Amino acid sequence: MAMDPLDVWQKEIQDIKPAKKNLTKELADKIDQRVTGKMVLSMLGGPPAQFTWKKEIFVQLIENLPPSNDTVAGITMYCNAWEAATMASVLTVTPGAFIGAPAPPTLFSVVASTVLMPPSIAAGKKIIFDLLSSAVPVKNPKESKLAQAMFSAFSSLQGQVTGLDSTPTPAGPLPLTVVSPVV
Repeated sequence: MAMDPLDVWQKEIQDIKPAKKNLTKELADKIDQRVTGKMVLSMLGGPPAQFTWKKEIFVQLIENLPPSNDTVAGITMYCNAWEAATMASVLTVTPGAFIGAPAPPTLFSVVASTVLMPPSIAAGKKIIFDLLSSAVPVKNPKESKLAQAMFSAFSSLQGQVTGLDSTPTPAGPLPLTVVSPVV
């Protein structure tokens, strides 16, 4: 499974009513529903990778922001909240995952670490900032750039998996690392 396509993001985010009390939580829930349990590492087969976005961090950071009339400062704080939540997110890959075709040199027997690559998170943050800071205010939620910004930011993520392959002894197991887009 992969994250939802852009048109689903647009529909779900435009359906949020601005007058709602828990606007930030509802936005975080909508984002979370598009990615958690859906995003996978595109280059891996076998048991799927599991991605969990830390929406609670996003909500807490947004809700604790001081009110501001400065649009750029608001967008920057929003980007920082997304970055913090994404950096704290969990990407899990289990043994049995493989690169390409399952064979001893491409099959993980041990997964030592899985991380989202910090440069890809920084790229996602820049995407959000660029799209939102260049957007003009709109009255119609269908014209908002928010869904596009979030979709594009998550689409920029890459994960790295390191561990050991399944090469039998005495030659193995050998180190195995893959960097893959998270989709």
